[in-house]
Amino acid sequence: MDRSDEVRAFVAARGTALSRTAYLLTGNRHAAEDLVQETYVEMVRQWSRIERANPEPYVRRIMYSRFVDGLRRSRDGVRPSGLAGRCAAARLGQGDVHVPALDP
Repeated sequence: MDRSDEVRAFVAARGTALSRTAYLLTGNRHAAEDLVQETYVEMVRQWSRIERANPEPYVRRIMYSRFVDGLRRSRDGVRPSGLAGRCAAARLGQGDVHVPALDP
């Protein structure tokens, strides 16, 4: 199996889960799609190193790093959405975090 086949197999197997994670981070479908695409680009660039072990933790780390980088770039007043975005924004001093109570 060559590199492109391995990448395709990984995306086919884990793409949906990665998309859900991106949505949880961003809280926005379009932003999540962009984050997944940025993650895939970086994943392909690093695949020779990633494939040696279980690739999913590495790819998720890439995704998280891309998300945090986006938060840092958006310090111009644009507040991120999604629970993770609100928590990260609060840590960066951009606002308060309000987590709604969960009803049983």
